[in-house]
Amino acid sequence: MKVFDHLFDDFFNQIIIDELQNASFNFASDPPPEGKSDSGFIHMSLHDGKVDSFISSKLNVYGEIITKKIFTLMPELNEFYPRRFCWNYYSKSSSGTYHQDANTSNNITVVYYLNTCDGGTYIEDKFVQSESGRAVVFDSRTNHCGIGPTEYDKRYMLNIILTKENQ
Repeated sequence: MKVFDHLFDDFFNQIIIDELQNASFNFASDPPPEGKSDSGFIHMSLHDGKVDSFISSKLNVYGEIITKKIFTLMPELNEFYPRRFCWNYYSKSSSGTYHQDANTSNNITVVYYLNTCDGGTYIEDKFVQSESGRAVVFDSRTNHCGIGPTEYDKRYMLNIILTKENQ
């Protein structure tokens, strides 16, 4: 697991949050079915970047920018492509269950936090707090669990699954 702070500033993140507040969210379920999140509400903007079958959305542009920034920090991931952008909204009543985003070695998960709050993500037994501009990168086979805020009203984040074609 790698943690990167201050990927983007609060101004950039607020632009995305403003866009998310106008997006259509769906209820998520636990345990999450394939292609879903563990949060209370989800908005899928990119389903599979490789085959170009995605939901057209301004949010895809923001997801691509965040992905490209990760690639500059971790050039070893440059052979990967974004398979899924899943924008998550957690309220005080939202909580997740431990799950894996994928079960093969050719997938990497990126969790990008859009706002600072007391929620976050348990990655195995380590809690990573939601801090605006923080990104966490880990093997998608790693058990993790989203945690909603308790003192704050909202938590926004992006879950990216990066995939590399099997060699």
